[in-house]
Amino acid sequence: MISINGFSQSWNPKSAYWIYGAGYMSSSADIRLSYLRDTLIKGQNCQIIKKDVIHYDYINKKYSYNVWDNEVTYFNSGVTYILNNDKFDTLYFFSAKKNDKYKITSKLSWHSGDSAYAVVVDTGQILINSFKLKWLAIDYNFKLGSSNYKLRDTIIEKIGATKYYYLPWDFINGMVDGNQGGSLKCFHDSLIGIYNNYNSGDCNFDISLGIPIIESILVNIFPIPADKKISITLKNKQVDNSILIYSASGQIIESIKSNFDKNEIIINTSSWRDGIYLLVIKNKFGLQKEKIIITHPNTRS
Repeated sequence: MISINGFSQSWNPKSAYWIYGAGYMSSSADIRLSYLRDTLIKGQNCQIIKKDVIHYDYINKKYSYNVWDNEVTYFNSGVTYILNNDKFDTLYFFSAKKNDKYKITSKLSWHSGDSAYAVVVDTGQILINSFKLKWLAIDYNFKLGSSNYKLRDTIIEKIGATKYYYLPWDFINGMVDGNQGGSLKCFHDSLIGIYNNYNSGDCNFDISLGIPIIESILVNIFPIPADKKISITLKNKQVDNSILIYSASGQIIESIKSNFDKNEIIINTSSWRDGIYLLVIKNKFGLQKEKIIITHPNTRS
């Protein structure tokens, strides 16, 4: 993908993630889409997008964490394609011009099938963290029964849909419970930085909300806050311990799983950014969550 000010990127770089909101009859959710791995399908180099979800149930007042089915996409000549059963459909046409018309994927419009289409009604530029990106105002046209419907969204080069969650698009499909539909909350990429849509916050995806706490002390962490390293002391060193450490955005930055032969693990944190991280350890005795605070006082100006 080529931006207006000249830098080149592929769709869905490894550092990127999107967080969409969703509304249900009795709950809400945050949906994070992120790069999982590359794959080869029908001779095409593709990228698999992972979907993590945190639900909040208004009735039970509880959070839960789930992983939905992956999606497969690839990018070529200004168009992002998505795998739909055994064929690739157009997901985003970033290089389109005003008045261009194109067919949209039936994943977004299963009531309309292949008859649904998009029309570009306007284009322009948006400045995001010093980068000029193209935006397109899109009218999506589809049928529901004998009626014709039209919805407008804005898609941004590199980022995608901002008003409606694209996989699948429940408003087009005629659903009223919200299901997977919702607005973009924020986008993050290591080059562009953070784009907050509608001033939605710090672009955090707190996976700890969906993990139940078991009152069992499996590890101790020292020091807190930490600078260049942390020491994790295991209570049960001769069992299978699984340790995951998440950044504030929900990205896994450390994964350790083995039958440890010692009761202390040292992790180098000198390259970690200042901030709060989440450690989750699990073994047959239970599960424990601990926050890790990293601060590098000697690197501050």
